[in-house]
Amino acid sequence: MCDIGEAGNSLLAQIGSNEFKCKYLYIGHDVVEVTLDEPVERYYSELVSGFAGNPYLKVASDAPLAYAVTKSYVYFFHTMQRFDRAAFPSLRDIVPPLNPAADYSPAVKTAMRKTAKRIIKKVLVPFSSY
Repeated sequence: MCDIGEAGNSLLAQIGSNEFKCKYLYIGHDVVEVTLDEPVERYYSELVSGFAGNPYLKVASDAPLAYAVTKSYVYFFHTMQRFDRAAFPSLRDIVPPLNPAADYSPAVKTAMRKTAKRIIKKVLVPFSSY
């Protein structure tokens, strides 16, 4: 499923589905079971270093930034949020290696704020310090 980025820094595996929801196992800093509204069409994961002091991303340094794209939504696994896919005019507006989040246009940031929702999750193995 990984189209962009270094393989192996995070994984997304489908573990079940029915006509209304899809269950996935996300393995990043935590091992998390997530319930998404639609099947994932594309998954991107990039290990990005040096973002520890960035208040917009809110992730640790050297954290995997993972995104799943479905027909109607974009899921950000590093913040555990879902956004309407229409908020992002192109792939370059979703994936940070192509367009860093700090450089999102004001229109994209506004659309993201209007459509943000939390991802339904169950933490199976929480992250602990190295």
